[in-house]
Amino acid sequence: AFADNQANTWAVVQLYNGLLRLGDSLRLEGDLAKSWTSTADGLSHTFILRSDVRFHDDPCFEGQPRKMTAGDVAFSLRRLLDPALGADGFWVFNGIVDPQGGFVVHNDSTLEIRLLQPFQPFLSRLAMPYCSVLPPEAVAHYGDAFRNHPVGTGPFRLTDWKEGERLLLQRHEAYFRTDDEGRTMPYL
Repeated sequence: AFADNQANTWAVVQLYNGLLRLGDSLRLEGDLAKSWTSTADGLSHTFILRSDVRFHDDPCFEGQPRKMTAGDVAFSLRRLLDPALGADGFWVFNGIVDPQGGFVVHNDSTLEIRLLQPFQPFLSRLAMPYCSVLPPEAVAHYGDAFRNHPVGTGPFRLTDWKEGERLLLQRHEAYFRTDDEGRTMPYL
């Protein structure tokens, strides 16, 4: 929600995933979303989510591995529009999606986003680091200290951070992405 400079963005893309991402050819491709469809009028976008995505192990889950769901995506995107948070990424959905009725969870693997009006660059905005998915348990558990305890689905998890000096990341053992030969990523 606050990844507004290059240094923050570098860390965010290692710790988190979004619904969509820009591929090597700078075309949109699914990240947490397996597929998506849009209505002809551009007012509704429905995402089918991957079922093999897990959050980093963290004390906020009380020792239970946690799968990512459509509810987590809705929470994360709705959070950007919360005036109390004052997120730098507020502009991504402001005036485009209604925070109350715009994010519709149909089931654990299906999320619909309803726009207030057609907005052609909407899907590309979902690939921005602002739209990273995080679990509500972590935000509730850590409160204002959440920024120091990031919990995501990305290829790496935070192990140590001394702000302004070092950021140490460890491989997320349950990361969902594989290469073309089926090898689990990241390779480290």
